[in-house]
Amino acid sequence: MVVERSREELLRENEALRERIRTLETAHQNTSALARDLERTKRTYQKLVENISDVLFTLDVHGRITYISPVVGSVLELSPQEMTERPFTQFVHPEDRPLLGRALERSWGGKMSVTELRLLGEGGRLRHARVSQRLLVDQALPVGVIGLITDITKQKQAELELREQENRFRAIVDAFDGLIFITDRDQRISYMNNRLIERTGREALGEPWFQVVHGLDRAPDECSGER
Repeated sequence: MVVERSREELLRENEALRERIRTLETAHQNTSALARDLERTKRTYQKLVENISDVLFTLDVHGRITYISPVVGSVLELSPQEMTERPFTQFVHPEDRPLLGRALERSWGGKMSVTELRLLGEGGRLRHARVSQRLLVDQALPVGVIGLITDITKQKQAELELREQENRFRAIVDAFDGLIFITDRDQRISYMNNRLIERTGREALGEPWFQVVHGLDRAPDECSGER
């Protein structure tokens, strides 16, 4: 009788052990599947970060770079390894560092900040950039800053060239001894040279050219199509 009970106990223990093994196998399978999904997600995120044209970066609470995406090489000609663990300010033009400091203060205050800065790359290479950044939080605690760097050097160069062209145009026009004006589609003046301003005694922008230049109430018939 005692032997029979011991056998039943062994059978129950064996069945319990089998059930435990099945539970562990299921848990292992679920964990493996979760690990595979996590790895796939990580690879997808990594490809996304590495292929976007903007540079993704993170800073710690001391302003040191903890991560910067590889595309930074095409902007500053520096590798992530050369920049990681170094203060972000080292790569900002000295005159723009106060701007960065104020932007970081806004980020630490929980606000999104967007600032245009001049960045320094390999050999002092200067690039114009728009830097967007916000607070980085982990488990409800601020741990640093996360941001994007957008290279706007070509845009800045185009703006500079346009200003230079405008300045050259104004210099040529202002040096001309005649009267020059430009009108919009409604025949209203959008530009007057200094000679015309001196003659009329005012800068008559937005006024009909025929009133300003000739003192007429309507454009002459032969000039009805003039712009």
